Amino acid sequence: NQLKKQLLDTFSSFQTSRERWDQLNSVGTDIMNDIINHNLKLQYMESTHWGSISENKVARRCVEIKLFEQLEDLAYRLKINYENQVQAYESLLTAVETLEYSQNSAINSLGQEFFDKDILFHTLPFAQYIEMFSEILDMYREEIMSKRLVMDDSFVNQQRETLITYLSYWSLQPFIDTSRIDYLIDVFKTETD
Repeated sequence: NQLKKQLLDTFSSFQTSRERWDQLNSVGTDIMNDIINHNLKLQYMESTHWGSISENKVARRCVEIKLFEQLEDLAYRLKINYENQVQAYESLLTAVETLEYSQNSAINSLGQEFFDKDILFHTLPFAQYIEMFSEILDMYREEIMSKRLVMDDSFVNQQRETLITYLSYWSLQPFIDTSRIDYLIDVFKTETD
């Protein structure tokens, strides 16, 4: 059955996208941590913590330039990392949209007969799988939008407390309910085994 195959392919794509997302989120957390550390170093540039080289303005300026260059590189890396997370989300979105299109095509060609045969595995109707994937997509979509705001502000905001909050936010991903996703995955696996 073509719908069974597409459903299993969508699940496989989801698993791959989720693993990729998790890896990227870990990298993004590390980059955010580095951004905070570089911002703190820049803040210390203005203080009196220079010890014996406090009078050496050239050395201080060289350190400051290097820190800004490294901060620019970190900002670039975070942006690329974010874009890769968007791609992971979009690949899952495409798979689910293809699944929805296949469902609609089957409904259009089979009519009521589709609904008589839409339980592909054990107990769940086909539409239920799409609802499960859509619920997960909503979580990732919200996270993508929020991460964009955090990322953009982290490039301009140098307040330590705000940046630490952003680091926690990036790491914890509040819109992604991992226990709910794990539950939905278990339901899917139980249904398709």
